[in-house]
Amino acid sequence: MTIESNIEISQPPSVVYEFMMDEENLPLWLTNFVRMETVSGESGEVGSISKHFYNERGRVLEFTEEITEIRENELMAARYESEDFDMHIANFLKPAGEASTQLTIRSEYVFKSFWMKLFAPFARNTMQKRMQENLERLKDAIEELTEIE
Repeated sequence: MTIESNIEISQPPSVVYEFMMDEENLPLWLTNFVRMETVSGESGEVGSISKHFYNERGRVLEFTEEITEIRENELMAARYESEDFDMHIANFLKPAGEASTQLTIRSEYVFKSFWMKLFAPFARNTMQKRMQENLERLKDAIEELTEIE
């Protein structure tokens, strides 16, 4: 299953990219994000591995992230593995006008268990909505913080 969302952010790709790559900013825009722990490699570089923890209705979900591709100010891609599903996320940044960015996030999910495969089609709209809400939060955080600076 693939889900895609996009948004225009009133900052150039370099600002959006830098903000997204700073792990301290993750709680500002990722719903239910708790923490991230680097396992190996240099954080934010291709091949680096980290653990991400999310609180989902009182249950802590853990994902192992491996950064698979980076093109500064253009693309960040990673593979996430969890107990229930794996996903590949690609974040595409493109200039949109003089000082704006068109950000597109594409997530491809592979469900592991019979129950997750059965449940996934019913959860698609909820997953799409969460992705768009996260993009709205990202936009707000970037635009508000850059106004202050």
